[in-house]
Amino acid sequence: MGAINPYEKVNSLWLVVAAACIYVLAYRFYGRCLAKELGARLFAFACIGLGGL
Repeated sequence: MGAINPYEKVNSLWLVVAAACIYVLAYRFYGRCLAKELGARLFAFACIGLGGL
């Protein structure tokens, strides 16, 4: 018997949980990518706006 049975019914709750997990992981890694990409520029802009700390 394999791990995946093509005749097995998939519960909709499992689909919702899987989608939520994928969304959380994507949000986390995309946020990290944005922070790396834009973080230095935004920090420099904030320092200039606050009088060049």
